Amino acid sequence: MAFVAKALYRIPATSDLIRVLQGTRNLRRICGFSAIGKIPSESTFSRAFAEFAASELATQAHDSLVREYLADELLGHISRDSTAIVGREKPAKKVKEPKKPRKRGRPAKDEKREPAPLKRLDRQVALSERAKKTVEVYTWFSEGFDTYDLREAKKQIDMMS
Repeated sequence: MAFVAKALYRIPATSDLIRVLQGTRNLRRICGFSAIGKIPSESTFSRAFAEFAASELATQAHDSLVREYLADELLGHISRDSTAIVGREKPAKKVKEPKKPRKRGRPAKDEKREPAPLKRLDRQVALSERAKKTVEVYTWFSEGFDTYDLREAKKQIDMMS
C-alpha cells in the first residue's frame, strides 16, 4: 500500500515517503504500519518497490480497474500538437493606440474626469490582498486518507495477492 501512496501523493524519494509515514498516522495505518517503529527501513522499501516494479503489480491493478469499471464505456482521446512552426515571414507590427493627454489642473465645476491609473505599489497591494483571500479559500479544504478510491485500490491489490 505504501507503493500506491508514494505514487498517489507523488513522493519523489523513498526517504521522503518514510518521513511522511512517520508524520502521518492515518497514512501509516492505511499502509499497514500500526506504529512508527514498524515502518521498514529505506533499503527494505527499495527492495519491495523493485519487486513490485518487476512484477508489474500497478499495471495489473490498473488493468483490472479499467476492465471492471470502464468495460462498457467508449473512450476517446484527442492529441493536439501545439509546437510553434518557424516561418520566414516577418511578424506584423503591433499598432499601439496613442495615449490621450490628460488635462492638467483642477477640473471645471461639472466636469467629470476618469481617475488616474493606479501606481505600481497600489496595484501590488491589491494583488497581495487577493492572494490572501485565495489562501483562505484553500485552507477550507483538507485531504483525507480514507477515501473511496483508496479503499477500492486496496481491495483490488488484496484480490490480486
